Amino acid sequence: MSELPGTLTELQAWLAQGALSPAESLRIQRQRITSLGNLSNGFVDVFEDSLANHEVKKGVLSGIGLAHKDIFSLTNRNPGLGLGHGQINASAQNASCIESLHQSGATHFGALHMAPFACGATSSNEYLGECINPLNPGRVVGGSSSGSAVAVARELCFASLGTDTAGSIRIPAASCGLMGLKTTAGLIDQTGVSALAPALDSVGLVARSANDMETLLQQINAQDTRRLPHSTVCLKPAVDFERIRCWLPTHLLDSSVAEHMLEVSKSLQHVLVSEHFEEEGALSALAEVLLYQQVAQTHLGLLKDNSKERPCPDALGELVVLGECVPRQWAHQALSSRGVWLQRFIERYLSDHEMFMMPAIGIELPLVAEVSPKSPQFIPKKLLALHRFMGFVNYLGLPSLVLPIGRDAHGMPISVQVICRPYQELSLLRWAKSFVGARFGTQCVGRLFALID
Repeated sequence: MSELPGTLTELQAWLAQGALSPAESLRIQRQRITSLGNLSNGFVDVFEDSLANHEVKKGVLSGIGLAHKDIFSLTNRNPGLGLGHGQINASAQNASCIESLHQSGATHFGALHMAPFACGATSSNEYLGECINPLNPGRVVGGSSSGSAVAVARELCFASLGTDTAGSIRIPAASCGLMGLKTTAGLIDQTGVSALAPALDSVGLVARSANDMETLLQQINAQDTRRLPHSTVCLKPAVDFERIRCWLPTHLLDSSVAEHMLEVSKSLQHVLVSEHFEEEGALSALAEVLLYQQVAQTHLGLLKDNSKERPCPDALGELVVLGECVPRQWAHQALSSRGVWLQRFIERYLSDHEMFMMPAIGIELPLVAEVSPKSPQFIPKKLLALHRFMGFVNYLGLPSLVLPIGRDAHGMPISVQVICRPYQELSLLRWAKSFVGARFGTQCVGRLFALID
C-alpha cells in the first residue's frame, strides 16, 4: 500500500483531513489485493464482491479494508478452516467479532491461510501448501494464523483477526516482525468461530501498530457491549504501566535472543530480571493436558469419520489420539484448578509489577526445512521452540502481546511477549506505544524489516 500510510490510524487521519475519500482508499487497497492476493501471500479466498462493490460503509472504520483468518463464519459462507475454499451456506452469519467490525464500517476483503483446523505452529498445510515469509522465503512463518501475519506484513490489509490456542497469533506475528495480541480469555465473543480447544481458544489481532490494535479492539468491545449491555466481561480503562518483571531463562535461549532481552531490560526503568519462574513447568504441563483433552473432545468424531468429504489432518489426528490417552481425572484437575493457578500467578508476579515480560520465540527464526517433520533437515527441538513459551499463557487466560525488539544475525525479528492482568489490554497497548516509539522512532513496526520482492 505504498500510496497509503503504513497504519490504519494514520489512514483514518488522512480520511478525516480529506486527503482522500473512503472510496479512493478502498480502491487503492483493492488494486494491491488484486495484484498480490494469492496463497503465498496469505489469501485463500479474495471476496470479489467486496472488491467490485464501490459502496462504502459508514462508521469509524469506513474506508478501511481488512482480511481475517479463515476460521470465522461469514454471511452465506462457512469457513474453509485451512482445508480449501469456504463453502456457500445461505444460513451462515458473520461471527460476532466480524459483525462488530462490519457494523463499524470496515470492508472485508478476504479469508486468509491457516493451519488445518488451527492445529499447527507453522504455515505447513497439507491441503493448501505453505504461505511464504515476506521477510525471507527460507524462514518459517509461524502458525496457525499464518495468513494473518503474512497478509498484514505484505500490506495487503491493515490488520487481521485470528485465533490463539497455544500461540497461534503470537508465533506468526513474531515470525513476521509484527505485533500479535492474544486477548483475555472470553473478552471477545467466540460465537461463529470454529473451536480447536474451547477452554484455551482466544480471538486476537495481528497488526503493524499498537494504535491499530487499540482502534479495532475498542470497536469490537463497543459493539459487543451494545449487544450485551449487562456483560461484566469488558476492557478496563487504560492506565500507565511502568514496573516490569522480566523472566530471562538464558539456558533456554539462543545467545542473540538473550542479549536483546537483557539489553531491553537495561534500557527500561523499574525492571526486575530473574532467570527463575518456578511455576512454568507445572503450568506448561497443565496446558498440554488440557489442550490434548479438549482437542480430542472437540474433534474425535472427525478422526473416526476421516472421509474425503471430512478429512482429519495428520497433526490434528495425532493430538486427538494423545488426548484420548489422557486420563479424564488429569484433564478434570487441570480445568478445575485454573482459577487457583491464575490467582497464584497474579499474586506472585503481577502484584508488585504490572507486566511480566518473557521470550516470544527463544531461538533465532528457523529455516522452513528445520521445522518440517518430513524434511531431512528436520530438527524437532526447533519446532518445539516455536511454542515453548506460549501455551501456559492460554491456560491462565491472560492477555499477551508479542512485539519485535531487534534483529538476529540474518536480519529476522527477535520478539518478546508481555502479559498483564485480565482485561488490561488497553494499558498493555499504551505501554507498547511508548516502548516502540522510544526504541524505533515509529509506531509502524511492520516497516522496520525489509520485505522480499
